Amino acid sequence: MKQSRIFSFCAAGALVTGLATAQNETHKYVASNAGMAEAFGHSVVVDGKYAVVSARNAVVNGVDTGAVYVYDRTMGMELYILQPADGGSGDKFGFDLAIEGDTLLVGSPHHDVMGMNMVGAVYVYDLTTGLEVGRLVPDTMVMMGHFGIGVDIDNGIAAIGAFTRNPMGVDSGEAFVFDVATSTQLHSLVASDGAAGDMMGWSVSISGNSVLVGSDLHAGHGAAYVFDATTGAQTHKFEPMDIIAGDRFGWMVDLEGNNAIISSHKHDRVITGDMDTGAAYLFHLGMNMQMGKFTAADGDANDEFGYSVSFDGGRVAMGAPFDDDATMNAGSVYVFDFATQLQEYKILASDAAMSDLYGSSIDVSGAGLLVGSVYDDDVIMNAGSAYEYDLAPPCWNKFCTVADGSTLNAATLDPSGCDLGGPVNMMMMGAPMNQFTYLLIGSGNSIIDGALFGASGNLCLAGGTIGRYTKDAGKIDMMGMFVTDISTTFTGGPNFGIPNSGGATILAGQTWNFQYWHRNMGGMPSGFSEAVSITFK
Repeated sequence: MKQSRIFSFCAAGALVTGLATAQNETHKYVASNAGMAEAFGHSVVVDGKYAVVSARNAVVNGVDTGAVYVYDRTMGMELYILQPADGGSGDKFGFDLAIEGDTLLVGSPHHDVMGMNMVGAVYVYDLTTGLEVGRLVPDTMVMMGHFGIGVDIDNGIAAIGAFTRNPMGVDSGEAFVFDVATSTQLHSLVASDGAAGDMMGWSVSISGNSVLVGSDLHAGHGAAYVFDATTGAQTHKFEPMDIIAGDRFGWMVDLEGNNAIISSHKHDRVITGDMDTGAAYLFHLGMNMQMGKFTAADGDANDEFGYSVSFDGGRVAMGAPFDDDATMNAGSVYVFDFATQLQEYKILASDAAMSDLYGSSIDVSGAGLLVGSVYDDDVIMNAGSAYEYDLAPPCWNKFCTVADGSTLNAATLDPSGCDLGGPVNMMMMGAPMNQFTYLLIGSGNSIIDGALFGASGNLCLAGGTIGRYTKDAGKIDMMGMFVTDISTTFTGGPNFGIPNSGGATILAGQTWNFQYWHRNMGGMPSGFSEAVSITFK
């Protein structure tokens, strides 16, 4: 499930920080026919074998018609470019996307219907063929209603937002429930206390018999409503306990069973006084109450954490596209464990650049994560891109780091992977330049203070067999870096003399621990890098 999108229309492999460090960037997608400022990555969805990315401003039948790109996730190959046969200038086709199996919904909120301006429409595609198989429009059409601004699907039933329709006053907003197979409208959803300017329907999510609808301008601070998909009746209204004016609660929503994640991307961090750091809240439908709050551990002013939200199974992902960690407005993504509500990862784009807005859209499905970077300039200025990651449990983890108490083990150690078919480059960085070094391998992970044998820092491979990688030793370069390839792609490796094994080869499924020993400058005692444990594939 997902929610994402950059709000910028007129009415007319990965650097990972945090608790884990081994996420795998599997693909970076760009449009095969990319154009300037087409905003590829505006909305993204991933499910099964498909990754789907929209470019809301693609020039097709005029400026800003929009287009949608479908990729094979295994090969990273473009399968289709979806463009509406009746698309017109300014339609914003692809403003939001939803996927279920082989069915794709594409929102086109500025599409004109029967000569009426910006009624909006939702297109239905069969992803096995790339062909349009249905079209959803509301029974009662309203000019400038923007039907399709938000879309979602579950069990063949679609939830669709139309945030500028007028059932309770100008721009009060409305949402709809449709049977996708028959293109039949089942219900119109209206907030019981809706008012002019609420713009309910900007974001929607459906799970089972419940529809969650965001109304981020309600009463000046925002709200979210839950409706029964069978009857259309409102069942809940959610507002967080600490809500204040301007929070934009309800900006993005995602629903899984009874658990609702609702973002508030303009929420301020009260303790520090930082404005617009952002937050997201967990509500439980069955208990009708707030159960938690998600925030970025390192959130800063104007990051807008929660600008995009996705929730699937045991993971919650949040985009913070205005995060400045890599560079100004480069953006970031946070991944949380749903059960504990603890942050697992913070991910930055591997090639982050200023104003890319990485994290402007996001979708998580199982172990797959797809992230939009709507203003990435890789192909041409502001053409956009999307990154896919494998969030499966990492095959390696660090220990003996400065952060966990080995303050003198300052040189970092990062493997490039775990597959012995390789390469598996053991990269040390931040080491003393021009000094001799070699790699250690061991089965143990106990820590010994190096001072006991005249060294600086901790030896972290004690408690088992330990030895030296015999095929490669040398001098750290002028940048403080040294790299050893221990995979089968390197001549002589990995038959480097596993301790007490007679030089046996490392095998898939085995776990070994590694650490660099190095000399220090000026005759100082020798030292050690941080350590890493690898389970090989």
